[in-house]
Amino acid sequence: MTGMIKNQKIKDILTQICIYLFFLQGFIYFLFPDEILNPAFPFKGIKYGVLLVLLLIYLPFSKRPTVFAAFLMVILPVMHYFADNRYITILLNYIFPISLVMLIPKMKLQINAIKRMIMIIWICIIVMAFAEFFFFKGLFEVYADMGYRVCSIMVNPNNLAIILCLISTWFLTENQKTYKYLYLLLSFIVIEFSGSRGGVLVFLLIVFIYFVRMALDAYKKKTDKREAVLSGTFFVLSIMIHLIYKMLVDWLGMRNTINFDDLNGGRVKQVLDFLPLLKKNLVFPCRNGFAYVDDQYFHLWIYFGLPVLVVFLIFNAYLYMKAYNNNDFTCRMLLLCLLLCGITENFLYIWPSAFIYWGVVSKIIHLKGN
Repeated sequence: MTGMIKNQKIKDILTQICIYLFFLQGFIYFLFPDEILNPAFPFKGIKYGVLLVLLLIYLPFSKRPTVFAAFLMVILPVMHYFADNRYITILLNYIFPISLVMLIPKMKLQINAIKRMIMIIWICIIVMAFAEFFFFKGLFEVYADMGYRVCSIMVNPNNLAIILCLISTWFLTENQKTYKYLYLLLSFIVIEFSGSRGGVLVFLLIVFIYFVRMALDAYKKKTDKREAVLSGTFFVLSIMIHLIYKMLVDWLGMRNTINFDDLNGGRVKQVLDFLPLLKKNLVFPCRNGFAYVDDQYFHLWIYFGLPVLVVFLIFNAYLYMKAYNNNDFTCRMLLLCLLLCGITENFLYIWPSAFIYWGVVSKIIHLKGN
């Protein structure tokens, strides 16, 4: 028994080291900012090497998630073939994170260890974001054609916004202390620095949904009304911060994509380019051409066909209802946050949001009850 506990502690320590290494890649780009968009940059392989180490640590897998993940790993290549796509790297990026579904059940990290890791990662993101905004210029120059945008250790500004939205969701639902709103405030300011319109909208929606939940609980006298007042006040404050930041951006002449003037370009144009393909083949549109859309739902439609998109939507509806029936508010909010981010980001194959998604999936699957 003592030996098992000792082995588990070693596994936990190795897991935490791997997760920190996972985020080390972002720090490296401060030394080599020109390599962000270079696919041959050797440090891009860190995340895959870390995952392989984790898989080796936690073999063998438990049966139920193994069958589920194995099924996905078989069906996705089949649908990818029928969709007539030759981008094998995209397929691998979709499949790799699914292994986390098998991995999580064997991870027995204590909740305090998880909270500690989240806080350390969040502190690194916030500190490096402010340092980048006020002192560093290298990463800004890489995204110069898109405006004045912060990346921090997340390499991509939209990716940064997604991760901060997810961490903010965790803060809202797991932390009952008043000072969590200071964490949320700093997170929202950095999301503004990132220039992510989707990030701002998702953050505000998550805070608003949380406020509505707290207000209803206070009305039913399940909780004290203080949390409802705090969350509602913070929601209004966040809107004010966004408007003030936008005015500062315009006043200082910083072209930042946080403004909403470019409605005819970017993702809207991508969708308009994709629509003609649907007229030729609704089920597998890219058998008659190709279009790229920075939207998770259209992306699944393009690379795997309409059947996979429909199954994905049904699957997530099932996950949400299972979390709801088990009264797991945190999992519900994290899943909702990811699905909202999917409107403007392909979170299913992007590091690290894809791994977080499948981690949430695994957690919900293993909840007791229907």
